[in-house]
Amino acid sequence: IAIQEIDASIAAFITSLEVPFAAVVSYLFLKEKLRKLQIFGLFISLLGVYFIVESPEIAPSQLWRIILLLIVAFSYALSAVLVKGIKKTSSFSITVWSATLAAPQLAIFSILFEKDHMSLIKKIDLNSTMIIFLLTLLSMLAFYFWNLLIKKYRVNQIMPFILLVPVSSLISSYFLLGETTHIIAIFGGLLTIFGVWLQSRK
Repeated sequence: IAIQEIDASIAAFITSLEVPFAAVVSYLFLKEKLRKLQIFGLFISLLGVYFIVESPEIAPSQLWRIILLLIVAFSYALSAVLVKGIKKTSSFSITVWSATLAAPQLAIFSILFEKDHMSLIKKIDLNSTMIIFLLTLLSMLAFYFWNLLIKKYRVNQIMPFILLVPVSSLISSYFLLGETTHIIAIFGGLLTIFGVWLQSRK
């Protein structure tokens, strides 16, 4: 819903805030240390989001989509902390149950916010089915390994790897989707990444 009218690169920059959000949540619930540099990094990241919101690419009518992306980032950070707190359940079980419970929720949102379901279903052929199957399988494998790492290491050690997402999104959205991002939004995104990098330093 949030990325329907917002570039994928901007969405990736904003959702990278899940790294400092995870630091705050893990401090509150897991008693992991929160240093002054992490707090300063969070401030810099939020300043970067401000520049993104103020860029010409973000119309006032799209502000609610930015808020949705911030909610997504916080929710993802919270889920990492919850996975860390689950001691007696395997990473495989967590991944399977997460996918199973997510399916009906996504179906409800699809019915509410998307249209022409039947026409899209009729267009599905063998190639589309294979692509959907591979993407689903790869996503579940990725989440399985992610949950495995979250349970094994500190949340603050694992979350900084999310910083790889905005860079790859910026490159892929340019070459695959033909998206171009305004210089102010890029500056805000880089400022956000810098703040997150500060937060992740030892």
